[in-house]
Amino acid sequence: MVERGGMGEEKLDNTAYTWQALRALQRMAEHNFLGIEPNVPASSLSVVPDVPESWPGLSVQNLKVGNSTMTASATRKGKRYTTQSSAPAGWTLTIGHTLPAGVTVLTVKLDGNPVEYTVVDTTRGREVRVATTTDQSHTLEVTTG
Repeated sequence: MVERGGMGEEKLDNTAYTWQALRALQRMAEHNFLGIEPNVPASSLSVVPDVPESWPGLSVQNLKVGNSTMTASATRKGKRYTTQSSAPAGWTLTIGHTLPAGVTVLTVKLDGNPVEYTVVDTTRGREVRVATTTDQSHTLEVTTG
């Protein structure tokens, strides 16, 4: 329910505030924790999650990107970090995972095969990134030392 307050102000009831707060939390999870960065005009997508140490993982399904939807998930188990992504076909994809600062990367596999990767130290931590396309669902697995 929306009420008009004095001087043209709108006042939202608790239900509206609750939905706004939930949407803000969802965006925070999508952007900050799952690292989802779509660039619809360029048909490119980045999925480089940063799973908090105390969390086993997180995921999103049916997230709208452009005229389609995507799914993404991320887990961490010991020294193994996994990112999965399925997105609209025909896009470029950067898939990765954010590791704690200073961690040594031992192996990086995309869909079970060793793959070339870059490591970028950011304010979030050490990001492992792999360039690919959205021609299929992908699973990235990073093992650290």
